[in-house]
Amino acid sequence: MRTLVSPYHLIHAFIDKTTMYMLVLYMLSALAAFSLLFGALGLVAFSVGSQLLSLVVVVTAAFASSVLLALITKVPANHHSSVITGLIIFFLITPGSTVTEYVILAGTIAFAIATKYIFVYRKQHIFNAAALAVFLLSLSGLGAAAWWVATPWLFIPLVITGLAVVVKIRRLAMVGSFLLVGFLVFMLEGLYYGDDVVVGTTTFFLSYPALFLGFFMLTEPFTMPPTRTSQMWYGALVGLLSTTSIFKPLVTLSPELALLIGNLAVYPLTLKRKLYLEVMAVETIAHNIYEIIFKKPDGMKFEAGQYLEWMVPHTKADTRGVRRYFTIASSPTEDVVRVALKIPEVSSTYKTQLRALKAGDVVIASQLAGDFILPKDTNQKIGLIAGGIGVTPFRSQLQHINDKDEVRDVVLFYGNNTIAEIAYGELFAKLGSKIGLKTVHVLAKESASSDYETGYFSADIVKRHLSDYAERVWYISGPPPMVRSAESVLRSLGVLRKNIKKDFFPGLA
Repeated sequence: MRTLVSPYHLIHAFIDKTTMYMLVLYMLSALAAFSLLFGALGLVAFSVGSQLLSLVVVVTAAFASSVLLALITKVPANHHSSVITGLIIFFLITPGSTVTEYVILAGTIAFAIATKYIFVYRKQHIFNAAALAVFLLSLSGLGAAAWWVATPWLFIPLVITGLAVVVKIRRLAMVGSFLLVGFLVFMLEGLYYGDDVVVGTTTFFLSYPALFLGFFMLTEPFTMPPTRTSQMWYGALVGLLSTTSIFKPLVTLSPELALLIGNLAVYPLTLKRKLYLEVMAVETIAHNIYEIIFKKPDGMKFEAGQYLEWMVPHTKADTRGVRRYFTIASSPTEDVVRVALKIPEVSSTYKTQLRALKAGDVVIASQLAGDFILPKDTNQKIGLIAGGIGVTPFRSQLQHINDKDEVRDVVLFYGNNTIAEIAYGELFAKLGSKIGLKTVHVLAKESASSDYETGYFSADIVKRHLSDYAERVWYISGPPPMVRSAESVLRSLGVLRKNIKKDFFPGLA
């Protein structure tokens, strides 16, 4: 008998299995399709013909600029990212009516792509490329941002596509703080000048750039800070600056200028360089599980449990592209950088390329981020739940505890299908007596000795190994369905929601 899957879970599965860049590209393309439809029906201000011509100019200019600049600078390019930048500008600058306007549009796109190579420090760009290009366009007097995407007919498509992106990258808190602060400032200033509450509310959400700015530009990964708290402050700052008129006697803060100021404000918190990591070795550490070991660059700092975006340029890449997010498996105290991942026999071109890496090859890493960090209090009891390769942040954290000569009360529940798929098993066994770690292996598809639990992580398994589970702070890392299931188990045991920390699991991003 077939099990029916709800539309919600089908959508979530699509989001989880689609890379971040491709999802953003799909969502912007869908938004453009709705705009074309509404243009054909006469429901938006611009005809389908002018929009189509603008789209052709935007996509062509973005892709051509990306290819040309990559050849000139000999820096691997992300063409998906360039087209995304172009599509964002498509929604900011109104479709033209003259050849000159389309030439200016193409030039703006080309400049936006170029800023990723020009306004950089250690090969890492500082500002949101679309916002910077459009802001400088307004200073030149040749044009300005109209943010024509902010129209009532595009409200529902914008909310759906934007939320898909925000859910994908787990940035609801940041975008929420941006919208909340922006809305409050917008309404308070409106009330001060005698505006109507209902009119103000509808204007903010239906005719103001806030939603597009928050969903598709604030979330640009290179320019946002790494942790949840700093991201919320970042969102609140941009929300304030993008809606307030308090600085108007000095300067008019357009949405794009507000974002640029926000970029600059949080720049000290970001990873200020691209890391060119030289491969030392590629090792098989379990069935279809590979660990890649890199030389650690001087000055590289991170916290145990954080992740990076890993770029592996290769020809004939499939539609998922050349970038993925993976947790750093090594401890900050180690003199090497490790990443571990599952690579099946039949795999994406990206993972196939990773498996084929040899000593001396180079991988580019950037976008350090993550809040999946153990508490500073060494007396706090901890529970760890890992599913498959989701164990990598725990490898980093447990090795870090050992390297700092700490002893903590830590229990790791580690789920795999078979014994052959267990990664870092010997390390966890060795760390057991040294740092106070107890490891409970749970096998879903293999019966083994009494040293292993059989089945899936459950309340009964927890109760057999722990009596103080309600006193612990729990960390869960693995595929999204496994994370949701483990969280439900903990909640059924009475563990408070605030004591459950879930990893972003960027491997699917």
